[in-house]
Amino acid sequence: DVSYSKYEKKEPELKGPVKNFSQYTAYVQEYCEKYESYCSLNKILESYRNEFQKLGTDLESAKGRDMEKYYDILAQLRESYRQHGMRHKRLKKIFIVLHEELKHLKQRIKEFAAAYMRG
Repeated sequence: DVSYSKYEKKEPELKGPVKNFSQYTAYVQEYCEKYESYCSLNKILESYRNEFQKLGTDLESAKGRDMEKYYDILAQLRESYRQHGMRHKRLKKIFIVLHEELKHLKQRIKEFAAAYMRG
């Protein structure tokens, strides 16, 4: 989680337009770095989603049929949430900020590239 802490902020940091080629290169480098973290975060969040989805499905299938199993799964669900809930919320916030920053950076990079191609 330490590697993601540098992206932990309340609002996305939206960059201004690219003014020159060296700034363009810096934006591309920043994009690549952030994208790597973004993908890594997505995998973590996806594993949480899958875990909770599976528990939810198991809970639903046990409901009304096997109450002992139902309460076991419910306990697992609560325990899993207790263990991962806060971390998930934190990582999800970072993920959303990164998503916005990446979207914005990509737009700035595209704008500069288009203008550069036009000459």
